[in-house]
Amino acid sequence: MFDQLSRFDAVLFDLDGTLVEFARPYASFTNELTDLFGVPDRDSFLERYHAGIMSDGPVTFRSSLASAFAHSDLALPPNFEILVEQMVVAYGSGVMKLSHTDELLRATEHLGRAIVSNGPSDMQRAALRSTGIDSEFEAILVSGDADVATRKPSREIFLLACERLGVEPGKVVMVGDNQAADIDGAIAAGLNAIHIRDLIAK
Repeated sequence: MFDQLSRFDAVLFDLDGTLVEFARPYASFTNELTDLFGVPDRDSFLERYHAGIMSDGPVTFRSSLASAFAHSDLALPPNFEILVEQMVVAYGSGVMKLSHTDELLRATEHLGRAIVSNGPSDMQRAALRSTGIDSEFEAILVSGDADVATRKPSREIFLLACERLGVEPGKVVMVGDNQAADIDGAIAAGLNAIHIRDLIAK
């Protein structure tokens, strides 16, 4: 099913929707978040929180949450750090591998491999640890990492992944589920790209 990947020297994988998924509605996580932190105006708080986790630059769940508190003129609760850690663990434990992931990883074990994922550094790495796939990759690039700090479809994140694997972009294929961020972004950076939907359908 994954023979078409063998003509490349390395493969980059998106994370969410490609290798793993959050096993319950994400709204249940954000509802739990606002309940736990006692947020009075849920909608405006979550709007700011979501803007934070989707921004460029170094991004963590903690920094996005702290920004949402600040913009909502709310004081951080005294147990803020403990609650942040609790929610990051809860997020990671709620992430599950997709049904094709193990077979896909076995089929590409002879290739250079990296994760290229958008999201807060602490949340994405918690998901990787929880699912046990973090050891499968030579490089892991999360947009929120301080040494990455840019989101797909920016060409910089794809080229940085190629550099860390030591492979020319033209010999690398990106596998993802988002047409604009994963597929179009990779192609614009000089890589090849395959939508996960097309890959698992063969």
